[in-house]
Amino acid sequence: MAKISRVEPKIPALPEKKKVAAYARVSKDSEKLLHSVSAQISYYNDLIQKNPDWEFAGVYADQGITGTRSDLRPDFVRLIEDCEKGRVDIILTKSVSRFARNTVDLLNTVRHLRDLGVSVRFEKENIDSMSGDGELMLTILASMAQAESESTSQNIKWAKRKQAEQGIMTNTVAPYGYRCEDRQLIVIPEQAEVVRRIFDDYTEKDLPIRMIAKNLNAEHIPGQKGNHWQACTVYRMLSNVVYIGDLVLLKYFIADPLEHRMVKNRGEQPMYYVEDDHEPIVSRGVFEKAGERLRRDAELGVYANRNITRNEFSQKIICKGCGCKFSRQSTKLKTGRTFAWSCKKPGGKCMTPSLLENELQDIFCKLTGMEEYTPEAFSEMVDSVEVGLDDVITFNFANGTTKDYQFIRRKASPLKTRREDISVLSGKIICGRCGRPFIYRSQIWKGKERDYKQAYWNCPDCKGFNLRDDDIRNLIAEVLGTAEFDDVTFTEKVNRISVDADKSLTFEFSNGRKKTVEWHQKNHRAGFTWSPERRQTTSEKMKKLRKERGDNWVKS
Repeated sequence: MAKISRVEPKIPALPEKKKVAAYARVSKDSEKLLHSVSAQISYYNDLIQKNPDWEFAGVYADQGITGTRSDLRPDFVRLIEDCEKGRVDIILTKSVSRFARNTVDLLNTVRHLRDLGVSVRFEKENIDSMSGDGELMLTILASMAQAESESTSQNIKWAKRKQAEQGIMTNTVAPYGYRCEDRQLIVIPEQAEVVRRIFDDYTEKDLPIRMIAKNLNAEHIPGQKGNHWQACTVYRMLSNVVYIGDLVLLKYFIADPLEHRMVKNRGEQPMYYVEDDHEPIVSRGVFEKAGERLRRDAELGVYANRNITRNEFSQKIICKGCGCKFSRQSTKLKTGRTFAWSCKKPGGKCMTPSLLENELQDIFCKLTGMEEYTPEAFSEMVDSVEVGLDDVITFNFANGTTKDYQFIRRKASPLKTRREDISVLSGKIICGRCGRPFIYRSQIWKGKERDYKQAYWNCPDCKGFNLRDDDIRNLIAEVLGTAEFDDVTFTEKVNRISVDADKSLTFEFSNGRKKTVEWHQKNHRAGFTWSPERRQTTSEKMKKLRKERGDNWVKS
């Protein structure tokens, strides 16, 4: 039997040192508080390095940042990242309020660090997050710190409201053209000239806002903080009553003290209007003139731009998908240059295809029975035109009536215009899985004697099985009991055809009745036989194709 003996280690294992870091924070940038941060950094530096069991991992400090949100503190975020990388084992901090004033943030952070094996020690409260009752005590103390922060926020709001009631500025941020001294606005002569020029360019020279900003940038005139001028900046200046010597106080407020997000006051809280508070830069007459033009441009929308030509369709064609309005652009076709209307969805391309302007004119004439189109008639009779992906154009007339026009979009056309010959089925065949209407597709087949085109219907999203056009028409004729497919009979009797994944078609009739039939794709190659000559020709083509592709194919 083998004899087993234990060999004792000759070199004793050294205890592994704990990597210790400290965190400090103050919420204001005052000289006294910044000195407090420096004292905390020096204190923790000495404390950690004097302990022989600890290894110094650094001191992290945030200055002038609130503790209600952890994501706004860069050093706090860096500390957590170092803990996740295994660089820190213990975190020392002065108190719970220095670490976080948000109860949820505190508990989530402490639990995350505990899962990483990192302990947080709060010196003032003598709490270790790894202890049994540590989380309970942290919850209570963090709630108290959060309540203190909310109370401080309410006190600040009350003080600002009292200042506003007395007509005193509630902040020290001055707009362009002024500087703030003892909560009083003082005119800066150089900037005041720029302000007067902006109002003069807009009211007297009738320049667009974007052009005013472009001219200021071209002349290298610096903005408020030395940055470039933007159109939105010029717009806010033209509508700011501060330039006529008045003030609007409490235009913004902090809704949630934990989020610290500034919200525009739209009537949720009282505001205060102070007249003749400071020296004006522009006269009230000029300011009112600018306001009248701003209101006029707002009514015109994008057509306030003089480079855009308006016609009877402007602002009347609406996309059913995203609710945006169509815009007009020039396009070149084989027949010559013409105009088209398309949806200009902000932030991305809309899936609703474009429409030719002459197509819209023809549709209007067909729906109204007019022999010749006139812009005046369209403007008087039509309030809006709605266009969607379901191949239906809806005309909303001024007399309250609504008329639909159904059309199909042809794949070969550059603008995918309608096709009269298949419009009767368009929008009637609906996918049972996603609810999208089937679309019409055609394919050219090369025959031995001649080429021919075959049409199919399928769902653009699900990409399921195809419905061959001539087969679905024959099936519809069979269901309706007619000798052949008839457009008028189909339109009068069938509302829609729902196509399910199990290849069943549900007919919904205009009288409310439904009928489900199975779809069986016919084999149009039945009875086809291979002649020896055709078989030999096909074999030679396949061999040549495999050789070109480099396939290692050997006949067995």
